[in-house]
Amino acid sequence: MSQFNILVIDNSPTQRAVVMAYLKNRGYSASHASTHREALKLLNQKAIHLITLDWDMPDEKPLAFVQTLRNGWKHFDIPIVMMTEYNQSEEVIKAMNAGCDDYVTKTDGIELLEIRIRRLLAFHQLRDSNRFRKCQPHILLIDDCKTFLATTSRFLEEKQLRVTIADSGSKGLQTLESEAIDLILVDQVMPEMRGLEFIQQVRKNDSYRDIPIIMLVVKGLTDDIVSAISIGGIDDFLNKDTDLNLLENKIATLLRKKEESRQNNRQLIQEVKKKNNSSKPLLMNFKRCEPSSFRQKKCHLSGKWLLVLPMK
Repeated sequence: MSQFNILVIDNSPTQRAVVMAYLKNRGYSASHASTHREALKLLNQKAIHLITLDWDMPDEKPLAFVQTLRNGWKHFDIPIVMMTEYNQSEEVIKAMNAGCDDYVTKTDGIELLEIRIRRLLAFHQLRDSNRFRKCQPHILLIDDCKTFLATTSRFLEEKQLRVTIADSGSKGLQTLESEAIDLILVDQVMPEMRGLEFIQQVRKNDSYRDIPIIMLVVKGLTDDIVSAISIGGIDDFLNKDTDLNLLENKIATLLRKKEESRQNNRQLIQEVKKKNNSSKPLLMNFKRCEPSSFRQKKCHLSGKWLLVLPMK
């Protein structure tokens, strides 16, 4: 049996049968769904390596379905091949912008579909090899309520996130000294150290001041939120009684922004190295540099980017 399992989403029984029979004949495993709801259920039950998605299913919204997958964490990187009746350029552009990886028209022939599938799976297999393997994001969850800690940590672990819990702000700070943390969730109200005080301590420490923080708040208590935002202490906040799926979306968004920032910093470092190795002088106009931009470690100077590094 193939190591790859393809999910075929199509409301036509005939089309599903044809595609699945061909894929199985080519050595793939195949599952099928006739609705997006059914597809999401299968995605949470099985290991799916690629999706073929009919773009012309009545009573379904394929654009929203793709965005749901891309905005989540567990399934955000599954390759998706759009299948459409005709070569509709506007729909193809929408699909690719939403997150589809490739497309075929149903008149192209099933052989072309298999070629696209093979190419995408080969690329993703290379990306997931030891050389390109992504580390499992590490979340620090701080709350004095044991029930909330247990429920939320279990939910996040089911979403393929690594979770370390702490029942006080001081224990959270101790964890930051010994663990590599990618994102912090901290309760607003705790007896020993309030969430705002914890956030202020984090932002004062150069070792982990840039870790994204989501404050978990209680309805009606807005003073801490305003204070945390005003000092640039939090990246987002969420009511504790909100659906945990919204929390998952916020975490995914911040982790993506963090990765994009890391990639941008790498690019900036490479550009600075190239400039340093060049014999041509680099002219900069410091009048355009705003003090607030130094917190992001970059500012705009006469059309060029200047990397600001802390002095050791």
